[in-house]
Amino acid sequence: MATKSGTGRSRRWRRIVVAIVFIASIVYLVIFIRGLLFEAQMSLGIIRPAEPGLLAQIVNKEKYTPPPDGVLRPSQIMSLHEIARQLDSLAKEDAGEAAIESELVVMLNRLTMSAAEYRWVRTTATRYMTGRRVQIRSRGDSVNLQRLRMIMVDLTSYPRFYRDTLDRSLLN
Repeated sequence: MATKSGTGRSRRWRRIVVAIVFIASIVYLVIFIRGLLFEAQMSLGIIRPAEPGLLAQIVNKEKYTPPPDGVLRPSQIMSLHEIARQLDSLAKEDAGEAAIESELVVMLNRLTMSAAEYRWVRTTATRYMTGRRVQIRSRGDSVNLQRLRMIMVDLTSYPRFYRDTLDRSLLN
C-alpha cells in the first residue's frame, strides 16, 4: 500500500507541473504575440497616439537627440533639400494647406524622420543659411558644411518654403 500512495502522489505532482508549464506557455505565447502585433501596428502607423494635428500622423515618435558635435549629417541635409523642394513645388501649384501638410507627413514617414529631428535639422540649416557663425570642429564638419553650401543655392531658390513656413505646425 505504501508504494501505491507514493506513486499516486508523484502522478498528481506530475500532472500539476505539466498543467502549470502548459498554462505558463500559453500565457507567454499570448503576451509575445500581443507584443508583436502592437509593434507591427505602431510601425505601420495603424495605432495613432492621441496627439494634435500632424504629429498624430507621423509614425516615428522617437525623441531626437542632436549629435554632440551639432553637425548635420549628409542624409539629413539631403532630406531637408527633398522636403523643401517638394513642399515649395506644391505651394507654387497653389495646393491647399491640407495637401501640403499631408505631403509633409508622407515625406517624413518615408524618410523615417521624427518631428523632433526635422525641427532640429531645419533650425540648424536655417541658422547656417542666415549667416550665423558655425564652428567647424573637424574635417568631417567642414565636409558636411560644404554639402550644405552646395545645396544652399537650391534651398534659397525655394522661397515659399522658408518665407511662408509651410511646415509651421511642425516647427512649434
